[in-house]
Amino acid sequence: MKKNNVLNKIKSGEVKMKPKWEFTITKWAELGMWMTSIGLMMLATVSIGYFLQIYNPKELIEYGDIGWQVFYEDFPYYWLIASVFFLITGSVVWLKIGDNYKKSWQKNLLLTIIIVFSITGLILLLDF
Repeated sequence: MKKNNVLNKIKSGEVKMKPKWEFTITKWAELGMWMTSIGLMMLATVSIGYFLQIYNPKELIEYGDIGWQVFYEDFPYYWLIASVFFLITGSVVWLKIGDNYKKSWQKNLLLTIIIVFSITGLILLLDF
């Protein structure tokens, strides 16, 4: 009964069909947003890794409290906050792509973390 009602509404023009290109552009936009947020999170994570290589905690121990004070004052907290923000953003956008809505948010978050840290690790290993 409902199927006939829907078909009648489509035939009469009450329901407007969206063109296929609109769905395609939406899908590409979501994928682009996900890739952008993951890229920005990798940038933030690489910058923190670079900071940790410059300010090696093993060397700062030799300077005592002053070394740790320099480390804590110069630590890129904004990059850390940006990394967490883009992790959450990337995970939320990932839920909207394809069939990922069927998976739990924990699996999507874990997958996003694995992708980011594996690529970030590769970047840090190849760079130094």
